[in-house]
Amino acid sequence: MKTAVSTHRSIDFCEVSEKVVRVPLFSSMVQAGAATWADEHIDTYFALDASLVKRASGVFCVKVSGDSMINAGISPGDVLIVDSLERNVENKIVIAAIDDGTTVKRLVKHNGKIYLVPANPNYQSIEIKPEMNFRVLGVVTHIIRESL
Repeated sequence: MKTAVSTHRSIDFCEVSEKVVRVPLFSSMVQAGAATWADEHIDTYFALDASLVKRASGVFCVKVSGDSMINAGISPGDVLIVDSLERNVENKIVIAAIDDGTTVKRLVKHNGKIYLVPANPNYQSIEIKPEMNFRVLGVVTHIIRESL
């Protein structure tokens, strides 16, 4: 990955090894705050070095809006690389669908309950209740941030 010289504050993904993986970036942002709706439309593709992903299939990218994960190093505008096939989700930062929304939080199990925990004291944890339509869409494996 390198910063493009010709355009202000843009990222130009380039081949950094012989093995490159094409990863979709969904057009909706994932909310680092309250859960919001996200569509499944692919905006573009990133060419990422294969060392950034365990497997070529099941990996996608989403942009972040909101600041609930700021103390975990996830800022608004960041692009998250997400592994949708990873099954070890406990205590990991995940992209979760709750009813009609998506959010990025740390998934924690405590006393038989599941919580989505923010990394910002201005937000409360979300307790997952049986009546909620809840599923983990994937585990965040890397964060891509624009450098100035």
